[in-house]
Amino acid sequence: IGLNYLAHVMAKSCPNRHLTVTRAFTFLFQYAHLRQQGQESYYNLGRAFHQLSLLQLAHFCYEKVLTMDPPARSENSGDMDLKREAAFNLSLIYTASGAHALARKIVRDYIVF
Repeated sequence: IGLNYLAHVMAKSCPNRHLTVTRAFTFLFQYAHLRQQGQESYYNLGRAFHQLSLLQLAHFCYEKVLTMDPPARSENSGDMDLKREAAFNLSLIYTASGAHALARKIVRDYIVF
C-alpha cells in the first residue's frame, strides 16, 4: 500500500503530496516493524527515500542493509540477500554526488565477484 502511495506522489495529478508521502511512510514503517526491521525493510525504505531524492536517508538505509546478515534461507521462504541491490543503489547515489571512488569501492566490495 505504501508503494502505491509513493507511485501516486510521483504523478503530477497528486493534489496533496505531503499528506500522501506521510501516508506512504506510515505504511512502510509499519511494514518494517512487522518484519522486525530486516534487510528487506531497510531496502524498501531506502528505495522510497531514494525515489523522493532524500538521499541522506536512503544512504543510511542502504548502509544498514550492507551491515546486516543475510536472512536465513528456507525452502518456503522468499527472502533473499539484498546486499548487491543496496550496493548498486548506493553506488548510484555516490556517482550522482561526484564520489566516483566510493562508488567503485562499493561495486568492487559487494557486486563484482
